[in-house]
Amino acid sequence: MKIIMLSTAPGSVDGIRVMSYEADREYDLTGTAGAQDLAAAFVGAGLAKEVGSASPAPAASDSESAAIEQTPTVATDPKAKQSKAK
Repeated sequence: MKIIMLSTAPGSVDGIRVMSYEADREYDLTGTAGAQDLAAAFVGAGLAKEVGSASPAPAASDSESAAIEQTPTVATDPKAKQSKAK
């Protein structure tokens, strides 16, 4: 989750290292479950607000996946193009 801090607060994404998250700065806390939990805690406590969605695109349905898997790939041979041009 991407957040913008509304006030400066300490926080830790791994429970070991504590950093100062500064007011009016944007942070991308999407890398780990700990980072996502910290972002949610900041937002829940009113210390930050979410500024965008970093969530992945929705997964394709089974029928879409099947259609993608069945799409043929066309290999091009550079020599074939050269022989046609002559």
